Amino acid sequence: MTTMEYVSKQPLCLLPKLPQQGDFYRMIESTLNRSSAACLDNTDLYRQKRVFCAKERTIGIDEDALGYQVKERRHRHDKEANMSKLLEADMMRTDHAVCVLEHKLKREERSLKGSIVHFRQHFQQPVNRREFDLNDTDMLKKQDGVQMLPGLVGEDPDKRERLKKQQLQIKQWCLQQQADLKSTRDQLQNSDKLYDESIVASESKAIEMQKLQEGYKRSLAIATKNANLTMALEIKERELQEKCQEEDNNRIDIQNQLQGDLLCDNPNQSISVLRTPHVRHDFYKGMTSKQRIHAQQRQDQIQEEYLCLASARTALLQERQQISFNKQQRKALDNTNAQLAEVRRAREKWLEKEFTNGPTEGYFAQFNTSSR
Repeated sequence: MTTMEYVSKQPLCLLPKLPQQGDFYRMIESTLNRSSAACLDNTDLYRQKRVFCAKERTIGIDEDALGYQVKERRHRHDKEANMSKLLEADMMRTDHAVCVLEHKLKREERSLKGSIVHFRQHFQQPVNRREFDLNDTDMLKKQDGVQMLPGLVGEDPDKRERLKKQQLQIKQWCLQQQADLKSTRDQLQNSDKLYDESIVASESKAIEMQKLQEGYKRSLAIATKNANLTMALEIKERELQEKCQEEDNNRIDIQNQLQGDLLCDNPNQSISVLRTPHVRHDFYKGMTSKQRIHAQQRQDQIQEEYLCLASARTALLQERQQISFNKQQRKALDNTNAQLAEVRRAREKWLEKEFTNGPTEGYFAQFNTSSR
């Protein structure tokens, strides 16, 4: 029963309004066109995103290379971070070591200053200085009683004598200083003169050594040059002699070849050293046609025997290789079977240990009891 026949048999009041067959097809076609157009629009939008969107564009880009670059950059960043951490740790360790050394130097400097003060206080007192009695402010206090100059208060009767002594002493000091200065100047002049003489002597010695070295190098170069020239002449003469000897040998060889038995067809060259009737099979010159045929047959026979021996040797080698290969395969198969047997025995032991109630014939008899 078709759709139209079913609809015609229904009451008129309950007859639904169905579209005609052409309208139905057109509606389906329009729906399909709209869906295909929507799909095309979506596809075009996706394509535009892939082409024009910089964040999602993958056309013309090597994703593997970009991923490798990102991975390499991260690895480099991690490596730089680790290096910076190591440098920071090294700097902190260096700063700590510098601080420790600075404190140590300060302690040593402080202890050295204390030692110097202690030495000055105990071993360099003002009392032990030279001419301390002239600069001692407490000298009058240390003297017994009160000493005053004779005469009136404020007079100095020994002033002239003291001034003469002071002038004499100053004169002696000046003369001594002049003598010391002159001796020092003379010593400096002598030392400068000796220094200049030593420099001149060393320079003259260096110049002489340089001249000797240059002369030695010059003589060595001349000797080397002469030796090289002599060696070159010897080599040239030797090459000329070898060339002449080679030309003579070639000329003699050519003459021997031209006048030899090979090109002259000497019939005696085919005779063996064992004399007749023995014949050398490698010389065809001087042989008769019968001897040549016999020699060719003999060579063919030797070649066939050689080929037979070579083929037999090859077959023997192949057979030995096959036997060796079969032995190796058999050995490998025996090893594999032994391993499988060992695994099977281990599994059987494990099953016997884990499962004490093994399956009996009654367990297997419950299967395949009907045709279904």
